Amino acid sequence: MKKLLFALLASVLSLAFVPQAKAQTTDQGTYSIGVVTALLEQTTVQLQDNTGYTQKLSVREKDNGVTRIIQVGSENLPVDSSHLYKVGQQVVILAQKDEQGQLQYDIVDQYRVPSLLWLLAGFFAIVIAVSLLKGFTSLLGMCISMLVILFFMVPQIIGGANPVTTSIIAAGIISAIIIYFGHGFHYRSHVALFCMLVTLGFVGLLSHYVVQWTYLSGGGEETATYLQFLGLQNVNLQGLYLGGIILAALSVLDDSVISQVSVLYQLKQVKKEISFRELFDRGMEVGRDHISTLVNTLILAYAGSSLPLFILFTLNKTQPAWLSLNDQLVAEEVVRTLTGSIGLVLSIPLTTLIAAYVIHRKHRNLSQK
Repeated sequence: MKKLLFALLASVLSLAFVPQAKAQTTDQGTYSIGVVTALLEQTTVQLQDNTGYTQKLSVREKDNGVTRIIQVGSENLPVDSSHLYKVGQQVVILAQKDEQGQLQYDIVDQYRVPSLLWLLAGFFAIVIAVSLLKGFTSLLGMCISMLVILFFMVPQIIGGANPVTTSIIAAGIISAIIIYFGHGFHYRSHVALFCMLVTLGFVGLLSHYVVQWTYLSGGGEETATYLQFLGLQNVNLQGLYLGGIILAALSVLDDSVISQVSVLYQLKQVKKEISFRELFDRGMEVGRDHISTLVNTLILAYAGSSLPLFILFTLNKTQPAWLSLNDQLVAEEVVRTLTGSIGLVLSIPLTTLIAAYVIHRKHRNLSQK
């Protein structure tokens, strides 16, 4: 077992060793990775409200070893202190032709992929170290779920398929992967999967009618609207929005449904003579506590991801609060959060009822044999 764990940890940590990035040519120019080798000059530009900076850097491209002298910021457009570069830092270089046809090199961003992969490797290692084989199978299920989204769901939607239908099919596949990879193949997993699919179907149906009721087009987010400018006119933005609601609900359903099934199973194991009614009632007591946690989790997760939007609306004194709430961007987030939350709350009594019946009947049949 120790050898297996060591092999798994080693394979996960190997993700952190990123191969050398190669230059990639796009419509905007050629992107490559470079390393700042020297700070040749740095000046301070005093602005009206704060201080700006300009830098002249020596940067070596990693793919060909050529050193470039690159200017960051200018007297008219300086950068703030958070955009200053230091020796040894990896950066993204963009090479593009100017009006005279000469190549001009600019630093467009920090190169942060290795840091992200180290973080991912650390997450994998901690999950496996704490949960051992069960953690590994859960991570495997997570990776397969991402493959379903990337290689089934996304291509289908880009190809013009109905986003709602595609999302429901993908959610069903992902639900099975999450349940069986993470919790094993037994009757409790079957119950959890059934309850998840019923809840997702309800969330999809509820979201459809609420979106029609509130006249949402799905184009509130800039990212969704940007798809139209990429030539993807055949993508139904409203359907895409509904599909996103279904996937968002799925992200929390696993926890609530599996927890309820596990609680009822353990109650029956501890008190084998417990009646169906008592099993359901005690399960609902735990479920009510879970509901309060879920509601707070969803609201706080929304507030955390949309904090800049909250601040913007608070500072905007030029329009009334009801007008801000009526904005499609805000309305879409409210509908997404509340419809998903309604589905999650209703999943508790549904799961408790079905799981209590199946577990009670299963143990009664076993005791009669």
